Amino acid sequence: MKVAVLADIHANLAALECVLEEVRAEGIERLIVLGDIVGYYHDPRAVIDALAEFECTAIQGNHDRMALDARLDVSVLENYRNRYGSGLDAVFEQFEERHWDWLAGKPPTREIELGEYRILLAHGTPFDADAYIYPDAPPQLLAKLGEELPVDQIWLGHTHWPFIRSGTPTILNPGSVGQPRDVGGLASWTIFHPETGAIAPRRTEFPVEALLAQCAIRDAARTNLAHSLTRRRIRQSA
Repeated sequence: MKVAVLADIHANLAALECVLEEVRAEGIERLIVLGDIVGYYHDPRAVIDALAEFECTAIQGNHDRMALDARLDVSVLENYRNRYGSGLDAVFEQFEERHWDWLAGKPPTREIELGEYRILLAHGTPFDADAYIYPDAPPQLLAKLGEELPVDQIWLGHTHWPFIRSGTPTILNPGSVGQPRDVGGLASWTIFHPETGAIAPRRTEFPVEALLAQCAIRDAARTNLAHSLTRRRIRQSA
């Protein structure tokens, strides 16, 4: 059995659909999603519906939490709009109650077993969902993550930068499906093999033109949303 590890989809349906096409081609039926399913981009409902077609184990990220908080406090939505754009407005425009229930039912962290491996799922870190652990993090910081945690691996999201740090525990960030920040338009995810513990990073190109046009209409002032889709690309997708 192979498992697809995804993170930071951020309501980018075009990217997710391309990744899921490869997931199906690999015969993968189970997804692990490390948070930030919504936010930034504009198709949150369709993204959740697509994930629901699989056996999906997911946790909340900070953008997911902000969406839920905004249901209770409208100022959260206003602050989000000023800082990140209209991504949460799309949530409120599109969600039915079942989508809210799906998102609210995801914990901030979760421990799972895959084969012989005990794996802790977190968004930022196991102790702080908003903390950032980048690929160039000092070794002592990475080592500290595993202290007093009796697990074999820790899987993180949040930074949108992929990396693997072998050891005990092994630390994995699969990168971002919806807003990769190393190379735009190349969704970053991972295949995990529970029988061997092998981790296979994957990159999947997705079309960006329609999403760029959507950003120009909905979030023209948030130029970073469009820039993230084309950053460091040698060519643009067709």
